[in-house]
Amino acid sequence: MTEVSRAPMISIEEVRRIADAPLHTWLGTLCVSVIVVLVVAIVNRLGARIVRRIAKPYPLMSAIPRYIDKPSLVTLALLALEFLWVQADDGMSFVRGMRAAAAVGSIVALTCRQHGGQHRRRSAGRRRPLNVACPPSP
Repeated sequence: MTEVSRAPMISIEEVRRIADAPLHTWLGTLCVSVIVVLVVAIVNRLGARIVRRIAKPYPLMSAIPRYIDKPSLVTLALLALEFLWVQADDGMSFVRGMRAAAAVGSIVALTCRQHGGQHRRRSAGRRRPLNVACPPSP
């Protein structure tokens, strides 16, 4: 009988080491960061198209996705970068400062997104008063 030669199996630890390898240097972390931001931008754009399509029949609801599109992109990108930098090697210089800056930036982006969305929702109703839902008349 002839024995079939098989390729050596890669262990889980080797896969983990290969996946973490780019996050041990600043250049690798920068490359992964760019890829993550591009993926977040694509996902945000697809999600925005879905939400716009769902909200299209409702005049007031259709105004909201237009105003929160860019703030939500910034918020999602900062959250993704924060998750990435948490996985980065602790031995790299300035990584702790980047983590703190990302945490503060996420808090600021979430706060600005929340307040900006509320302001725009109120102003959308003032500019187009017919779009605001009125209570039924008795």
